[in-house]
Amino acid sequence: MASPARIASAYTDVHVKRVHTAAPSHAPHKGLASRVHVAGKRVQLQASQNGRTRRMSKRTAFAKKVFAAQATEQGLRGLINSGEPLRLIVVGAPGSGKGTQCKIISDNLGLVHISAGDVLREAAAAGTPMGLRAKECMDRGELVPTDVAVTLVKERLEQDDCKAGWILDGYPRSQSQYEGLSAAGIEPEMVVLLDVPDDVIVDRVIGRRQDPISGKIYHLTYSPPENEEIAGRLVQRSDDTEEAVRTRLRVHHENVGIVRAAYKDVLKEVDGNRDTLQIYKDLELLLVALRA
Repeated sequence: MASPARIASAYTDVHVKRVHTAAPSHAPHKGLASRVHVAGKRVQLQASQNGRTRRMSKRTAFAKKVFAAQATEQGLRGLINSGEPLRLIVVGAPGSGKGTQCKIISDNLGLVHISAGDVLREAAAAGTPMGLRAKECMDRGELVPTDVAVTLVKERLEQDDCKAGWILDGYPRSQSQYEGLSAAGIEPEMVVLLDVPDDVIVDRVIGRRQDPISGKIYHLTYSPPENEEIAGRLVQRSDDTEEAVRTRLRVHHENVGIVRAAYKDVLKEVDGNRDTLQIYKDLELLLVALRA
């Protein structure tokens, strides 16, 4: 027959599992059941409190996210309504996602998105003397001569629509290009450098295709065309071959240190090897802090 001490020891483990131990018939041990009941209630109360704490933590975290999102939205509205045009530059290796982020920022803040590459390609397509010089260099993956690039970019920035603010995509890329912009009085408030590993860049670039009708950029793996009709007319840009992109990466690494040094006071480096939305959320915070 179990002793009273052994029975009490078994019942104290009620918070882990139920132990069914019969009390001896000659010793009812008054008060033992009530003590076990109280212990069980304490365990239940603690579990309930822990549950409430976890729920409160989740609610607090959610509230913080909502508050941060609202604060960011208010900050962005303040940027839009400030009356002072924003001047931004986003640089990085080819395929680092510059164009994607510039487009999102442009759409959300009403800035004019100017892609240096597009400006040069448009000039090349138009067959202008400067455009043809640019095309020869781009096809080889080399930097376009500074006098050509600065002239074309400067002309675009001087157009009326840029008076409300602009975001320059992928320019400058060298000391001479920086000096050309600076001499023209073109100074950004913030420069964002997107960092992406080379192997990721190569994979992104060689899979890119462009719709010659809409100008939209697709990727055969990550962003395929919506239908077979579009797929059938896609073309690969002459500067998106593997040979060209590896040359462009070499040129990028040779010059990125110059850009870092030239814009050190306004430069922000961002990890570009992430989801597009995650990158944009970081850029939003940087933009809000810019005029805080």
